[in-house]
Amino acid sequence: MTKTEDIYRLLGADPKKGRIPVLLPIPAKQKGPRISGWQEKSTVDMARPDWLAQLEAHENTGVSLGPVSGGLATIDVDNDEFVELILELNPRLRGALRTRGAKGCQIWMWLVEDAKMLALGLPSYPPARYNINHRTRVVERSTVNGASTVPFVVCEWRGGGCQSVVRGIHPDGHAYTVLIDAPPMEYRFRDIVWPDCVDLPWDASNATALSNVLGSPFAKTPDGLVMCDHFWAGRFALKHDILNDAESESFFMYAAATGAWEPRTRAEVTAKVSRELMGMSRNPGFEVLEGNGCRSAGRIGSVVTYLEGETTKRGAFEREPGIIHFANGMIDVREESPRLMPFAPEYMSRNRLPWDYDPSAECPNFEEILLGTALDADDILTLQKCFGSILLGHNLLQRIVILTGTANGGKSQIADVFQRIVGMHNVANLRTEMLGERFEMSAFVGKTLIAGADVAGDFLRQKQVGKLKSLTGGDNLEAETKGGGFRRIKGSFNVMVTCNSRLTVKMEDDADAWRRRLVIIAFVKPPPEKPIQQLSDKLLLGSKELGWAPEASGIINWGLRGAVALLKDSAIHGKVLMSKRQLKRVDDLLAESESVRHFVQEAVVKSEKEMAESMTTEELLQEYQGFCADRSWAAIPDSQFLHQLGDWMLRKHSVTMSNDLRREGHDGKTKTKRGYRHVMLTAGPREE
Repeated sequence: MTKTEDIYRLLGADPKKGRIPVLLPIPAKQKGPRISGWQEKSTVDMARPDWLAQLEAHENTGVSLGPVSGGLATIDVDNDEFVELILELNPRLRGALRTRGAKGCQIWMWLVEDAKMLALGLPSYPPARYNINHRTRVVERSTVNGASTVPFVVCEWRGGGCQSVVRGIHPDGHAYTVLIDAPPMEYRFRDIVWPDCVDLPWDASNATALSNVLGSPFAKTPDGLVMCDHFWAGRFALKHDILNDAESESFFMYAAATGAWEPRTRAEVTAKVSRELMGMSRNPGFEVLEGNGCRSAGRIGSVVTYLEGETTKRGAFEREPGIIHFANGMIDVREESPRLMPFAPEYMSRNRLPWDYDPSAECPNFEEILLGTALDADDILTLQKCFGSILLGHNLLQRIVILTGTANGGKSQIADVFQRIVGMHNVANLRTEMLGERFEMSAFVGKTLIAGADVAGDFLRQKQVGKLKSLTGGDNLEAETKGGGFRRIKGSFNVMVTCNSRLTVKMEDDADAWRRRLVIIAFVKPPPEKPIQQLSDKLLLGSKELGWAPEASGIINWGLRGAVALLKDSAIHGKVLMSKRQLKRVDDLLAESESVRHFVQEAVVKSEKEMAESMTTEELLQEYQGFCADRSWAAIPDSQFLHQLGDWMLRKHSVTMSNDLRREGHDGKTKTKRGYRHVMLTAGPREE
């Protein structure tokens, strides 16, 4: 491998992307080329044999930076004190090529186009070399005229019109070293987070260029310069990835380090605008921005109001399901072979999972010890699809997942694993008894999973439980917030419930809708004799005691296979495929939920008019309780039975209650009873 080939490998050269670094021959122990006109060298020269021969013959090699090399740039940090600060603010840059001369380091990056800037005819990044000075620190130097102070340079931005040495011998006599042998990171310039303690020298030139698009930054008045609020709002919107979400009436700003659009309060945006104006005031011609006349609460508030209008978007976070946001990048499960992709604001993601995607990871203990001992194969497959839906962050098939059955049988551990993988910041607590309260649904804003843990048997019989269908069915809803505001939310939440008791549903004559909504995973196997304490912790994080490796990324891969299967079900069948016994569980739950209807429909018939058949409410209650016992159903309380009985007797048999039925009591006397005439049991009365 030639020197040029090796340097191209180091720099991640990619001709298909126009990334062909222009290399420069430099003598040993020198920091710059001695060839005149080196700034005009281009990729054409990199194809010349004589130029390549010079590169091989010289000990040191420089790289021409900026547009000439396809957007290759560096941050040159000469001061070791600030290297970690810059990396802390920009954690993705930890994985970028890093080289070192005598001190500090150079952080290398491939700059990508910025559509916002290009649309206005402005460069995507400053194509020049700048010293980035500390805002307050200075350095004392001795000169022939005495001591003086100069700005303290934190680092240099090298984005064009300059070069950096990548290989060779430093003037001090030691070799330039590679600290991180990885390709330069793909980065947008706007995504670089600079320390608050520095001034950004390109800000003034950018403001001048923007005046052609946004108008003048100041207006002249008899009293002096007055800032033009609309200009500074437009500049802020252009400089940052920020939007005002019309549905939630909230600001969001894109964080390049996490790839997520993060919520910001109006107060936070106001403070950031004020700090930027203060920083801008350090530049000649912009000193007026430092004073209270430009940075008062009223003036900054006016800028932020303009900013709201400039950045308002409707449906900003509505997107097709398929993209999943992990801690280390994005993947698209709709692709035949999902691959990790870098973060980008265009994904419009608010819901980052706190785990890395690792396509090689496995989860043998999760599959064998937790799933294998608790569930049958058909339930494991359906649960896998449901977890795939949770990972997608969108309830594609509008289902409510119920994990029910054996106490200590694994339900809670599975639910805990699923919630922790999706991230507890993406999970809201489901309280059906509170769904009708004013502010309850505001807790769901920005979440993807709503979970109810170890719920009671009447959990789905609460007055407002019907709202669950809206929360999972794609409806547009309003959530009232404290303070009198409203936020619009899309009812595409995943819902997962765990319970030990038998659940029944408040039907409200909508059995078909509930049938389409419910997925019941039954834990019917006996619990393990020796349960593993804190099992979910050990599965996710690993256990030295048990010799287990962490399986979070492996469980994610298991769920991704479920997501692919779910998307296939949706594309072909329009629903999630379930086994016959899973469908029967739903039918049985719905039948038990309407036990009085089924009793009146199946156990009671109308007799001929001339027949004197009748049944008292006491007799019907006794028969109903036996009817439920035969089916292993839980009979509803007596008062609820009597309340529902009259409605179903009228609807099914067109009879109303009579108050004068005659029955002989235990004492032989005839007594008046309540009941129904012209009805009888299909199978005759039960024996006492």
